[in-house]
Amino acid sequence: SFIRRSFKTKKGVTYGIQSKTKKYIMNYMKEKLDEIKFRVPKGQKSAIRKYAEKQGEKLTPFIIRAINETIDRDNQKQANRKEVSSDVPNSSSHSPITGFPPEAEKPN
Repeated sequence: SFIRRSFKTKKGVTYGIQSKTKKYIMNYMKEKLDEIKFRVPKGQKSAIRKYAEKQGEKLTPFIIRAINETIDRDNQKQANRKEVSSDVPNSSSHSPITGFPPEAEKPN
């Protein structure tokens, strides 16, 4: 026997979720998904949502795509820097953070 839970949407339509189905969904989300929450200045959420809709996307997939594209772009920049630094003689003797030889980083 299922327990039916009802809730109303903003438009006043009532939907029911069976207790067993809800447990399955909640368990799936707990095991398979991580949750990230962040805040944006007032008005920015609706601006981002409108832009995502213009791109034919919902808000969450748009944000995930934007993050992934930024990571890919940053990784590509880093790979390009490594290619350039490998052309510089003795680059392996320099610190990857400052670019200076290790002895130059030690305090006197």
